[in-house]
Amino acid sequence: MPAPKKKKSEYNYIRKYFTFDGVKHEVVGATEEEALMKKLQKLQELEAGQIASSDTVRKWARTWLTTYVKPRKITPKTYAQYERCVNQVILPEIGSLKLRRVTAVRLQQLLNTREGKSLSDVTKTRNVLKAMFHQAAQSRVIPFDPADGLVLPSSSKGSRRSLTGAERRALIAVANYPSFDGKPNRSGAWLMTLLLCGLRPGESAALKWCDVDLEKKLIRVREAKESGSSKIKTPKTAAGVRPVPIPDELLPWLQAIQRPSGFVFTQKDGKTPLSETSMRRRWETVKKYMDLELGAKAEKVKLPGQRRRSLVILEHALADDLDLYDLRHTYCTDLQKHGVPLNVAKILMGHADIATTANIYTHGDDTTVEAARELINKPL
Repeated sequence: MPAPKKKKSEYNYIRKYFTFDGVKHEVVGATEEEALMKKLQKLQELEAGQIASSDTVRKWARTWLTTYVKPRKITPKTYAQYERCVNQVILPEIGSLKLRRVTAVRLQQLLNTREGKSLSDVTKTRNVLKAMFHQAAQSRVIPFDPADGLVLPSSSKGSRRSLTGAERRALIAVANYPSFDGKPNRSGAWLMTLLLCGLRPGESAALKWCDVDLEKKLIRVREAKESGSSKIKTPKTAAGVRPVPIPDELLPWLQAIQRPSGFVFTQKDGKTPLSETSMRRRWETVKKYMDLELGAKAEKVKLPGQRRRSLVILEHALADDLDLYDLRHTYCTDLQKHGVPLNVAKILMGHADIATTANIYTHGDDTTVEAARELINKPL
């Protein structure tokens, strides 16, 4: 018959006391050897900072954002992206976990929940996880980095596209809408410049009249509005500083709004350059009227809190993936259709790497194929 188990009170526990960084600690073991082993383990945990890792992921995320991310030289927009990823993606999944309990498997499971999202979204989530937990390991808040080796799940690779023929006609129709005072609307010349010169939206916002030569039909791109801020500075790469020819089709648009100085495209006051917000709102309005031009069904309704009736689209005709940047993509494909050599297109687009231009040039359509057929059939 087996001997009855001893009660806890019947054991002669061995207690060991020690001080670490001015703080007293105690460990208990059933034997001298066990007590010494626990003391050694406790010391290792303290030296590795594992006691601090009893904090939750939520608490560490706040510390990481304010202590390591915010002091870096990043734009408010970039910092907001970090915050959004932490608050909307990471914390709802693992925010309540103890930091030391987070495993590589758990982080991979979190990342897998982004499957099917855009490549940009999935990559940003992985980068934030890697940066946050790498810093925790570097600071010895945790003994190892569980984010090391995260694998990207499958994602949808979003890409720019050219406007279709119908979309292009609708855009030009909207650009020709008159304003209430009978003058050309403020969006017309801006839209046509983006379409016919391939400027980035930030470059169009920084464009000044001193950089536009209507006699020589030339635009000199020298500056761009920094993404996420109101700063205007030179483009990110030297290739961004470039001359761009003004097509004959665009010349009347610019002549109609020409002024002696100041910014070419402005807000309502005629002085303030376009901001990211004003460009986004302007583009949303343009898309709304393009939608109507393409046959969307709409009606005027009185929305809550508004005095006037607003035009609401009931059934869209415009593709929902159309983006303002697609006008620049369209310009590049236009260069290809007109036979502009790849190396020249690289200069006009302001690409630092010719592979970027080549990637757009490979997006051929039927027109490009037919043009190639004509060249092939020409006698040598």
